[in-house]
Amino acid sequence: MVKVLTKLKMSEKYNWLILGGALVILLMVLKPLITQVQEKRAEQKSLTEKLKVLDLKRKTLDGIDEQLITDRVMKMEGVFPSGKPIIQLLSNLSLVAANNGLVFGGISLKPGVLGEEESDSSLKDISFGFKLEGTFKQINDFMYDLENTAPLMKIDEVSLSVKTNPLDKEREILVAAEVEVSAFYQAPPEKLGRISAPVSLLSRGDEALLNRLIKFKTYKTVLPEAPTGKIDLFTL
Repeated sequence: MVKVLTKLKMSEKYNWLILGGALVILLMVLKPLITQVQEKRAEQKSLTEKLKVLDLKRKTLDGIDEQLITDRVMKMEGVFPSGKPIIQLLSNLSLVAANNGLVFGGISLKPGVLGEEESDSSLKDISFGFKLEGTFKQINDFMYDLENTAPLMKIDEVSLSVKTNPLDKEREILVAAEVEVSAFYQAPPEKLGRISAPVSLLSRGDEALLNRLIKFKTYKTVLPEAPTGKIDLFTL
């Protein structure tokens, strides 16, 4: 009887060992599969979230007037150029002066580095000066027009000197002005960001500023009809 019980206990122990070994083998086989399933589920969840973002972005872009954006970009390139607008500046200055009946000349320009610049999207400016001659009203009107003319400019300093005798009431008082101005430009960013990034819409303040800049007056750049050599002297 004792021998029978001993054999039963050994047989039961042996069965438990077999079962334990089978479970260990089963876990070794199933663990990579379980891990892989978990990774696939996480990846699927991530892709689903990205799809929602891209779908929202697509709907936003579909609602934008492509022609309106194109027109605004072209307008802003004239107002806030992506490169040194030297020829445009010289042409526009002479045209604004002529429209106000002023004698224009004596330009001093600081173009900076000539030729191609290193790619840099930081704000840059060109400093230059010029001389005007006319009446007080003509010069005042010129300065107003200048700060509302493309490309974007800021008057830094104005020096005035009277050219005629102010006591002579029969003659209109002529004034000579020396004006220092800064013009601004900025290269576009090198990267547009991730495709999954949401569309950044303009705030009310940004929209108001954009509408003001779009109203800047632009002139067609006047170039010599029969130029000799290079038209743009500030490129290599």
